[in-house]
Amino acid sequence: MKTNRLRAALWASAATLAGLLLVQAGGLRGNQAMAEMVSQAGEFTILTTDSGTEEVLVVLDNRSEQLLVYHIRAQKTLELMQNVSVSKMFEAARMVSEGK
Repeated sequence: MKTNRLRAALWASAATLAGLLLVQAGGLRGNQAMAEMVSQAGEFTILTTDSGTEEVLVVLDNRSEQLLVYHIRAQKTLELMQNVSVSKMFEAARMVSEGK
């Protein structure tokens, strides 16, 4: 039970980090990214947002612990922009915070 709570807390943190990354990325282009829709189905959490020039789809796969970021081009096609291991992302953040 404790492991499930810890895992849920980590996923919530990962989703928050993903949202912050989108906001920051939008700020670099002079546009603010805003969440349009967030949904959860089974082991997946999905977020869509407008980056200013195109739509972005973020998928958090709880089973494989992967964060996938896609461009949505002309509301017709998906293009994978980034595939990030959530556990490796947290490892890297921990190492940075510890000064390693």
